[in-house]
Amino acid sequence: MPRAEEFRIKDIVALNYRIKKSILLKLFSITLFGLIILITIWNTSVPKKYLASKIKEQLLANGLSDVKLSVTDFSLNSLTVKDIDLGENLPVKITQLKCFYKLNDIINKRVNRITIKGGSYFIKKSKSNKSPIKALPFNKLRIFDFQIQTEITPNTKLKATIDARIQPDGDTIKIISNIKDGTITNKEDEFSVKSLTGKIIANYKESKITVNDSSFKFSKAKMGTLLFDKGKINLSFFEDKILFKTVWLDFLGGNLLAENFHVNTEGYATQVMIRVNKLSLNKTLDWLLKDTLSGTGEVNGKVFITIPKWPILLVEPGGYLVATGSPGRLELYKSQVIGTALNSYDKKVQKTGQLLIEVMRNFYYDEFRLDIIKEDKSVIGRIFLKGEGETSTHKQPVGGLTINDHNFQRNLLALILGNDMFVKMKDKIENMTKNK
Repeated sequence: MPRAEEFRIKDIVALNYRIKKSILLKLFSITLFGLIILITIWNTSVPKKYLASKIKEQLLANGLSDVKLSVTDFSLNSLTVKDIDLGENLPVKITQLKCFYKLNDIINKRVNRITIKGGSYFIKKSKSNKSPIKALPFNKLRIFDFQIQTEITPNTKLKATIDARIQPDGDTIKIISNIKDGTITNKEDEFSVKSLTGKIIANYKESKITVNDSSFKFSKAKMGTLLFDKGKINLSFFEDKILFKTVWLDFLGGNLLAENFHVNTEGYATQVMIRVNKLSLNKTLDWLLKDTLSGTGEVNGKVFITIPKWPILLVEPGGYLVATGSPGRLELYKSQVIGTALNSYDKKVQKTGQLLIEVMRNFYYDEFRLDIIKEDKSVIGRIFLKGEGETSTHKQPVGGLTINDHNFQRNLLALILGNDMFVKMKDKIENMTKNK
């Protein structure tokens, strides 16, 4: 039977344990309560204003002016800054910027991750030499719904909303951007694009940007009088040269396709081959001749162009367009306009022209093509037509009619650019086409 002394020793040990446990719990409660109070005090406006002033000082020390921002949230692992305006020298506005970090990040003067939501940036072109970025003070930067505006050329501007991921990788900075709601506008109305979307994958290294791969889509585009309902473009960019891997354009009921050609940043391109696929003959004739001649069938072929200086496109010899139909039919209307024009020619030409007008009012073609050739140092368009026409009294076969347009280069360029633009650039065009 245990002695009374044993019970008393056990009771004393148990009581001592309960007392220590109670003291530890109280100390923990007091510490936790104190920490909560400390964080609450720390999260008041005083340290937020202090942090905001320190951030401003750092930015001002780096050459900025008129900096505006406010710190709205601060904790042991994140900092939120809102309504950032970096002034006129660097026209960047950010709606919200949030930094995520750990203790060792702060010691190393880096942050683990930055997210930006909303804002805008007008990118100004600078002629000064760019110094390479040696290191970035973050491991990853994510950007959402950010508005950018930049000049592609002195007269052409791009506006778009981007989502982006920027991540340093050794001495290279990887950039992946998604573009949406983009527009391209031109002061001279040479070129415009609406509803531009796409993706850009790029690397920045030693002050140079290399675009490895990018793809774009758009729903509406305009170049002079050329209207494209939609299009797709895939390109890369390196050392001031753009490599267009594919350009696909919806045009006149069919499409145009160009592949693997270079354009430099000054708007110059060497020979480009454009494949013409299944254009509507009726829409093509309406664009070329403006309500003078209609037809059934489709147009296929290829055209070679060079771009000596944007937006001037020069047609090179070697291309052709062929119309086919089942049956292929042509119908001439507004014949009085052509008849009036024939009055300036001699009687023989007038007689042939009147017969052609009569035949072309209802003509079924077996062969209808355009060949772009070089003759006497000039590029001309040679039209060949073969088939059978119906006059009011009889059928009239046409064994082969050839028409040479010696002003083909000039006439086509005037049609593409539009009269106003063509007149404005007339001298420059004449110098570029005199040997074409």
